[in-house]
Amino acid sequence: MIDLLRKQFQEFESWKRLGEGADKLYLTLENLNRLELMGQNQTRKSLKIQESLEILRRPARPIVKTHILPGCEQWPDEMRAFADHLLGDADILYVYRDGRSVLTSLHLYMQFFHPAARCPISAFIRQELDGVNHVAAWSNHVRQWLAQPNVIPVKFEDVIQNTRETLDTLGQQLHAQPLYVEPLLPRRLRNIWESRWLRMTSRRPEPSTILGDGHNRKQKVSWRDEFTEEDRAFFHEHAGDVLIELGYEDSDAWITRAPSSQLPDTAR
Repeated sequence: MIDLLRKQFQEFESWKRLGEGADKLYLTLENLNRLELMGQNQTRKSLKIQESLEILRRPARPIVKTHILPGCEQWPDEMRAFADHLLGDADILYVYRDGRSVLTSLHLYMQFFHPAARCPISAFIRQELDGVNHVAAWSNHVRQWLAQPNVIPVKFEDVIQNTRETLDTLGQQLHAQPLYVEPLLPRRLRNIWESRWLRMTSRRPEPSTILGDGHNRKQKVSWRDEFTEEDRAFFHEHAGDVLIELGYEDSDAWITRAPSSQLPDTAR
């Protein structure tokens, strides 16, 4: 979504200095209160407000990214006030995706840096943080954000499959004119070496994805093949109502549906 806005709406086009990471093309709210693991110790490596303001001033309409829940209560007071001010004056796009695909992707991603995630997906979706499993956490995230006033919901699958129609809708909602540059979708990075090359040589790279070394970088899996029937029942117990509300399912029939690997090609 970030790169689609940057590519197709002139107001959102930003730039970075040579050598800066692609994450300087937008502001990540979590970086205002970031902890990094340095050896055995955690060190606070927060982005300063002055640095944040510099990033925000680069485009006509800056992009702010976050994965946190609404509120920012966990941050120091001065950071919370700054974040609340940004969100209070923003057009908020909430991009949602089929939660089963979200957790399958998250499982692979977290294996890069979190040893506890290097387990079967059946165990991963049941792991808890502060008493909440991953499935319920996804459901809570969707519900809390979509309950906020003035939030514009955007279906991830529509961005990929119905890009022109999505751009038409975004243009109306954001009061901006899409450029309709072909190909409509921004291109993806081929590998980490291209990411490092663009960091050093480009001020306006088209892809802003941050790639890193890790496990299973090229592995692609589908929840349809990974989830057992017990996993499906567990997911439906904790988030089936959200799947139905978002239009991904219309009942609990998907629990006993055969995995795609067991279906004939014409039925996939």
